[in-house]
Amino acid sequence: MHSRELTAEAEFLFACVNRNNEPAAIAGRIGALADGFAWPMVFQIATVQGIAPLLSVALKAAARVGTDIPRQALVGFELQERKWFAQQAGRRERLRAILELARRANLRIMLLKSAAIGARRPSETSLVISDDIDLLVEPAEVTLGEEVRDSFWEHNRKGNCEINFGEHHDVNLDGALPVCFPELWSDAEPLEVLGEPAWVPCREDTLIIACINSHRKRYFHLRQLYAICEALRLEGEIDWSVVEAKARRYECCFQVYAALLVTGQMLGCTIPADLETRLSISWLRSAVIRHLVAHLSYSSIESRTLRIRGGAAEMGLFDREKYGPSVLLPIATFKLSRLFRRTRLLLGKHHH
Repeated sequence: MHSRELTAEAEFLFACVNRNNEPAAIAGRIGALADGFAWPMVFQIATVQGIAPLLSVALKAAARVGTDIPRQALVGFELQERKWFAQQAGRRERLRAILELARRANLRIMLLKSAAIGARRPSETSLVISDDIDLLVEPAEVTLGEEVRDSFWEHNRKGNCEINFGEHHDVNLDGALPVCFPELWSDAEPLEVLGEPAWVPCREDTLIIACINSHRKRYFHLRQLYAICEALRLEGEIDWSVVEAKARRYECCFQVYAALLVTGQMLGCTIPADLETRLSISWLRSAVIRHLVAHLSYSSIESRTLRIRGGAAEMGLFDREKYGPSVLLPIATFKLSRLFRRTRLLLGKHHH
């Protein structure tokens, strides 16, 4: 990543999210960036990117080692952290009710994405951030009784919960990737969650799904990059030969490669040095992906944040070139045939 692409605020955010950084290192970044540092901008970005609770944990740790952090910033982030914990309490009750429903109906149910990572690391739930709960019920919806199906859909309608049946659209990109869900189930691991039986993907599938989800967010949503780091840190060793074999079968080698490159470069996660060889990435495809990764404009984090907040005009910020690396990278990580299929699917969804 070219340093000229990072504002002081974005650079600081990456330093805070990097789990390899100790509080003293974060304190050092604050000191180094103090002159051009805008705490309101940091707060806005962290809130929109969904990592404000992480920032709260990091800033409180840095404050304990003597870092001078404005009290208003500390209070603002701590309020976001408390708000998140309060929301999580409600979501845990929702999850418990859904798992109980599955148990009573004698159905297997799997936690996906950040929900799966959080379930594997219950003692560190404050470090696994998610806005919703993604779940997969094993049988297809048509095989369920009407009463059970309606009960599941009632939870979907309440929001902050996404229960899919048989397949999950976030995992196979709305059918653009041939992810084998029977294989996902055969390799899944049983786990007790909130006193109820559940399943989580194996470590390798958890990592692959995190990479696919990062692709959905164009590789620069900070919370998704952080999820990849957390997937790499799960207890037990990642078997990279299994990752390689599964990525081939799911036809997502390019997406996994790009996501791991971005995460390794921005958050310092260790990835195999021979990753492109393992995933059979051609030299040309590798060169294109590496070039786009190196030139991703993380300054667009700020402009996206202010568009959402409705303050772009006041701040005088604007989007980078419309077809820059952050747009081209997801395109470069598809096989041509899959790209055409993905385009048709997206156009179909937009039309409907």
